[in-house]
Amino acid sequence: AGFGYEANLTEDADKPELMDRLKPYFRPEFLNRFNAVIEFSHLNKEDLSKIVDLMLAEVNQTLAKKGIALEVSQAAKD
Repeated sequence: AGFGYEANLTEDADKPELMDRLKPYFRPEFLNRFNAVIEFSHLNKEDLSKIVDLMLAEVNQTLAKKGIALEVSQAAKD
């Protein structure tokens, strides 16, 4: 559902497995508790803007029940 799966399909096949890259940082007992690990890409500005809009819509919905309106400028969102 758009969580970076498509991006992983195009990554370089020579890249070491994620679990192998985690080995220097975590004990084997800890890593063995996981069936799989999913690597996510960083969020870009557009993604963050969508998240801010969704969260503000939720806040506005809650405030509207109390008769309060909240307006946020684009500069504040950025």
